[in-house]
Amino acid sequence: MKKFFSEVVIFILCVACLAAFSACGKTDVKTPQDVIKEAYGDTEYKISFSSEGLDEPLEDLTYTAKSIPVLPSPQKVGYVFGGWFFDKEYHTQYQDNLLLMTMSDVTLYAKWLKEDMTVSGTYDIDFEAEILEDTIKKGQTADEFGGYKKFPENISVENTYIEKSDNDLLLKIEYDCIDPEPYGALADSYKVTVNATKNLSSVYIKESVNSLSDTVKTIYIRITDTDLSNPVYLDIETTNWNAEGLSDEERYGTTTTYTVEFRITRLIGFKTPYVDTSVPLEDGYYLVRSYNKTIENKSSMGDGFNSVFSYLKAENGKYKLIKPFTPYAGLVKFTLGKLEEPYYQNLFYRMMSFMPNQYCFELDTTGFDGEVESNYYPETYKAKKYVDYSVEFHTDDYKVYSVIDLGTNFKREFGIMYSVSGFMEVAGGMGSGVQILYMDYDHIIKLSDENVDYKELSGDSYSFETSGSFYPGNYSDLNDKNLTYDETLKNGLSTRMINFWYSATDVNAPYAARRVYNSKITFRPTDETNSKNVSEARYEIAHFDIQTNIYGYDAEKSRKNGEELYYDSMSVQTFGANGMRESSNFRIGKTVNRGDVLRLEDIYREKVSEDTDFSTVRYKGFALSGDKIDFSKEITVNKAFAFSSDCAIVFTFTDDDGITKTAIVELVEKSNPDYRITDENHAWKWSEEDNAYVSDTIDKEGASVELPALTYSWTGVKNVRFRNNWYDDESCINPLHVGIFTNMNGVYSLTYIGHQKKDFTASAYETYVCYELVNVYGETEFIRFKYVTSQKETYRIESDNGEIMDEGDVKYDEYGKIKDVKASESVYLTKDNCDEKLSRSFSMMIGDDAPSRMSLTGFSAFLVDKNNRSTTISRDIGSGDIDSVMKEIKGYTEKYSWFTVSLEFSYFGNKFNSNYIYGVGFSGEKTTDMLKYNSYFANTLYTMNIPRLYSDDGNEIAKSYVSVKHRIGGKTDNSFYANRTYTLNKGEYEYSLKFNEAGEFYVGFGFSINGTSYSFGQIVNVLSDNCDVTITFVTDKDHPFSDGLLERTVTYNLSNNINALNEKEFAGNDILFGWTQYIGKDATSKDVVKNGIDNFISRYNSQNVTLYAIWDGGISVTAKSEGNDDRVKHYFRDSSSGYYVIDLSVYKVYAPAGTVLAGWTGGFLGDGVKNGKIYLNEVTDDSDYFTINAVYKKMLTVKYSINATYSASVIRNDSVIEGNGLESNRTVVAKTGYTFKGWFVQGDESRTIIDLSTYKFTKDTVLVAVFTGSEGNEVW
Repeated sequence: MKKFFSEVVIFILCVACLAAFSACGKTDVKTPQDVIKEAYGDTEYKISFSSEGLDEPLEDLTYTAKSIPVLPSPQKVGYVFGGWFFDKEYHTQYQDNLLLMTMSDVTLYAKWLKEDMTVSGTYDIDFEAEILEDTIKKGQTADEFGGYKKFPENISVENTYIEKSDNDLLLKIEYDCIDPEPYGALADSYKVTVNATKNLSSVYIKESVNSLSDTVKTIYIRITDTDLSNPVYLDIETTNWNAEGLSDEERYGTTTTYTVEFRITRLIGFKTPYVDTSVPLEDGYYLVRSYNKTIENKSSMGDGFNSVFSYLKAENGKYKLIKPFTPYAGLVKFTLGKLEEPYYQNLFYRMMSFMPNQYCFELDTTGFDGEVESNYYPETYKAKKYVDYSVEFHTDDYKVYSVIDLGTNFKREFGIMYSVSGFMEVAGGMGSGVQILYMDYDHIIKLSDENVDYKELSGDSYSFETSGSFYPGNYSDLNDKNLTYDETLKNGLSTRMINFWYSATDVNAPYAARRVYNSKITFRPTDETNSKNVSEARYEIAHFDIQTNIYGYDAEKSRKNGEELYYDSMSVQTFGANGMRESSNFRIGKTVNRGDVLRLEDIYREKVSEDTDFSTVRYKGFALSGDKIDFSKEITVNKAFAFSSDCAIVFTFTDDDGITKTAIVELVEKSNPDYRITDENHAWKWSEEDNAYVSDTIDKEGASVELPALTYSWTGVKNVRFRNNWYDDESCINPLHVGIFTNMNGVYSLTYIGHQKKDFTASAYETYVCYELVNVYGETEFIRFKYVTSQKETYRIESDNGEIMDEGDVKYDEYGKIKDVKASESVYLTKDNCDEKLSRSFSMMIGDDAPSRMSLTGFSAFLVDKNNRSTTISRDIGSGDIDSVMKEIKGYTEKYSWFTVSLEFSYFGNKFNSNYIYGVGFSGEKTTDMLKYNSYFANTLYTMNIPRLYSDDGNEIAKSYVSVKHRIGGKTDNSFYANRTYTLNKGEYEYSLKFNEAGEFYVGFGFSINGTSYSFGQIVNVLSDNCDVTITFVTDKDHPFSDGLLERTVTYNLSNNINALNEKEFAGNDILFGWTQYIGKDATSKDVVKNGIDNFISRYNSQNVTLYAIWDGGISVTAKSEGNDDRVKHYFRDSSSGYYVIDLSVYKVYAPAGTVLAGWTGGFLGDGVKNGKIYLNEVTDDSDYFTINAVYKKMLTVKYSINATYSASVIRNDSVIEGNGLESNRTVVAKTGYTFKGWFVQGDESRTIIDLSTYKFTKDTVLVAVFTGSEGNEVW
């Protein structure tokens, strides 16, 4: 039937063509389509679509000659639809006219073109995300407290797309946690990981943007090596942090886990390219990723607050970086159980985390990989100048924006002073630091203005100037140069890092009654500070002019309403390590003496603006009484006047754009502070000579001295207390306004009061404790207390063999009485050390006193026999019982499987306990050292067995714990950051330990048995992975160095290439194999190095390495041949195939007549016959091993017999070695009618055709040529 229809169509087309030719010039000509429509009419045919390559099958369509439907355009993720084809080989593409010519049922095939995504940038997608029901595992209280959050509902459709980046394809998924996490990173509303089972191993989260202060999170999933049509499976863990009043057990009981299937349903296509940063950027805003790291070039603690996505503004060839920060409210929610409404009230809670920044300088970390150590980082990073830096607080979204003036070059890195409030301030009193800000310039995207949520602050403002100081290096630099004392007298002990400004009637006004303002604070370096690069300014304090603009604050109106202006600040010790959040009222002003002549222009430039043209400034004067300005009583103020009474000057300046800046400057008569000193331990008297308060009390060096309590009132402030409940309910000294200066031969060294402290440690040097009094205008005055100390006393407990068991400073109680010492040791007792350890006695020394013997006063034991039965003994010991006790303990070693013993030694109330354990092992080892390397390096992974405690007969005794502690100055570092100095992970059988920085560490383990605690450990000195190392190269007397010595020590730095010494360093010409760690090794040793030494740390794990030279004396090979010996000496060759290359062709041989050399055998060649080059990697003194023998074989003659009847060819005789074949076959040309077939050996009656190249000749041979005739008969 189909054939019939095809014939009809062809006939119709032919008729139509003839009609067209015969009707030229006529208007009623029929087209072929008309003819087909008339022939087929409304007959329906079916269009089917092959399901091959389709995500979902398509329904059939019908068509007629009169009606052809529009075909569907299917979609396939990762592909572009290339049209329909009539055949699966894609030879004939579908067209309506071709379908008309078919007029039958057809099946069409979809062609797909792979979407290459070769252009870097972003690609829009459609997607589906659903929770797989069979993976949901609800927490036991999830339903009870409101169910669980569904991750797919919180994915941002608009901001989820594909990024083509370098050679990677990244799926960017943005999602909103809705609520801030109350515990920070410990309690994300969603914890998102890639399912390791359902996804390919090449699918993983490459980067996360997870700012604690922003509920919106972003993950970048690498999908480079997977088909886009394949789903990505995400494992989700979510905890209900919204339900109020839950206990921890109930809260964690809501934790629910499930798997989400994320499927890309359509690749819409290319959206936004990355910007070409090799040319200047067009005006507008750009999206750029910015990151932080510590000044040591490590991951920054601030990463948890890093918003990553920042704006780059280009305008007229100049650039600004605008980096947002959202104050983190999660801890406020945790503290209160919920956030306050309206939201701005939460800003005032101390647990609200701000991260204020201030001073900014350019640096360059290019070329630095890993942690960097430096005494002055700006010099290491080649720091350039300070740049203008602004901080804006926006009340519309309560975000803080850092704005950096980049000038004409946006490809820069910066060091920025920062601090963190919230938990870091409350728990640790953390001060300021310097972190590095860097940007990703390769993936910048141009933004339209409507997609930028940042609007630069503008409008009328309350405006004034202050000043600040900063040092980007170690503060010890400043103390060394005696700079801190004068600087703090001038600019104060602390620096305000403003969070925001607000107005209120009182500092204790309800939060709801406070008004928060937009503000912009700009930090600009002085000309003197920026006269040189920061890298060249070590030992020099930088100074800044600080311009503040507070938008919307109407000072006159607020003061009339009884409101004051307040700042909220994360204030830090300017040259110290601590900080404290504080809030106080702020007024612009100064105190002056009655009769002083004042100039308004000078006042304006000092307090408001140094650069404004004063002739354009308007001003008015008002009477001032206390803190009240009488705005109804304007007074006459001349440009210059003699001060006679308190007044307030309102300065107003309006620029060309109509923007007005206002400031109220108060002028108040100078007065002295009124203060009260309370100190139960010292009677203070004023000394004009010392310009300080002095006391007759002499404090002991090293003793804790409680500071005085001081309360003062002074111009605008009342009853300010230095000692207060600054943290929680604990009374302590304000750390911001008390400095301790030790006078070392005229050099004043500054330290501060630490976090939650009310005392300090008395120094051996003359010490001045300075209390900084501050009035409402920021003016300061110092009250000094001079302390006199005597030399501190120490104690020491020693064994009779001189081993120091414990030592430290003598401690005193509040009544000055020495506190008793309690100390102990843990001893691993064995049969080998039993006599030595148990026979020890101990003495105690206090100060310069003679040693006092400690008496054995107590004894206890826990004994376990071989049947695992235990016995406990405890008793006091008399002086006459000591020998019997020692004998008793030694007897335990024979009677019991294992035991513990504790001996108590006493000197008055001082106690020292020796705690012994016997008969045990630690994970099968008889040592308490967990680490067993020569040296230790930062950022290197070390492994150690889990110390499982077993008796010698295999019974587990106790669970142990592992302890790693950072040490500073020989003492344990108890700072908040101590646990960041190392990374410890526990596996099934071992721990992995990485030291994150250089320094001293304690690595040990502990356990408890029968109420007694035991701890064993070792002190590890960790070196920098960029430190200097030495290699001592040792040679022998036959191969001295060029200077005649046999040793040479070379110092290398691990940041550079390490190359071993070579032959050029030696006097002789012998060949150097290389270097080995072990004496007596040869070139076959696996540890031999020659030139570059890679992986130095993992290869040697030692800072000081000794390597021994391996010299090549050569090997002599003797070749024997018919009485003639040839001896050749071979030397080492650095070859991947071996150490010695022996070329057998170089030996001279004399072959007997009629023979040739077939090869060599014997010795290192073995039984075979070998030729060519031999690679040898063995060295021996056996001469027979290096003796080889020539192998000879006869030369045979091969003749050829060719019948002239069949061929006219003639072949000369060949010579061949006995047992070999010819190099190639011989062919002859046959006469007409014959074909050459091959050769057989004369005498072979079977006439077998042979292959001359493989046939082995054993005697002289005649070969006969065989031919085939025209009828196929063989002839010869």
